[in-house]
Amino acid sequence: RKDMPAHLRENITHVSLLAAMNLKLAEKLLKKDEEISKLSQELKETVAKLDKKEKVHRQQLEQEISQLKSELTRKHDESVHELRTTLRQEIDRNREEKATMKQEFQLEIDQLRKKQATDTKSLVQKMTEVRKKQERDRTELERQATTLQGISAHIGLVPLQFTMRDFEKHKAADEKWYSEPFYTHPRGYKMCLRVDANGHKQRAHRTHVSVFVYLMRGIFDEDVKWPALCDITIELLNWNKNEGYCREFLFGDDVLEDNDAFRVTKGERAVRGWGIPTFISHAELYSRR
Repeated sequence: RKDMPAHLRENITHVSLLAAMNLKLAEKLLKKDEEISKLSQELKETVAKLDKKEKVHRQQLEQEISQLKSELTRKHDESVHELRTTLRQEIDRNREEKATMKQEFQLEIDQLRKKQATDTKSLVQKMTEVRKKQERDRTELERQATTLQGISAHIGLVPLQFTMRDFEKHKAADEKWYSEPFYTHPRGYKMCLRVDANGHKQRAHRTHVSVFVYLMRGIFDEDVKWPALCDITIELLNWNKNEGYCREFLFGDDVLEDNDAFRVTKGERAVRGWGIPTFISHAELYSRR
């Protein structure tokens, strides 16, 4: 090498330096590559760790989200259940209140109906009583009117005159005829006349005209003497011939005193009258025409 020219030696030296420098540079690059490789590995490991952490974190988040969803669902279900329970209880309470109100209302209706029925029954009873009283008052007024008519027409006007119409009709029907009531004298006994045109019972039936006098309930009964005792004369008048047919009898004796049938014990008139069953025969009556 000493024999080489100087410029060659310089070139060689220079090349050696370059080679040394390249070697150092290669070593540095290699070292850098190793560092980069190490950093890359560390980066991968870091990324892997991060991925793992992210995965774990994502799983935790998903788990927390799932738990949160479950919790929300549970709370929602509980709220819905509680709301439904509350609504059901409210509905049941409303039904009970409605049923109670219905029972109370029905009870009030029943009470009102009972009260109405009672009031109606009471009203009907009162109306019936009023009608009965009115009927009694009307009957009493009619009785008093009849009595007053009898008093005004036949009180103390002796002799009293009565006209029996439709004699033949009463005779054919075998009916009894009663006169209007009369008083024997002022403040006297009240009586009426009965005529059996076809006769009374077997003694006079179909053969005679029977005549009886009946005691009646009068307004002066507390002022007269009892038993009643008076002479009675009954005369049958023939207006065509201006003549009459008379029969007399005594009204009231021991028979009247001992027999209640001749007294006014109930009603307005005695059960039996006192008189003459064979007052006049049909033959004699028709012969006087």
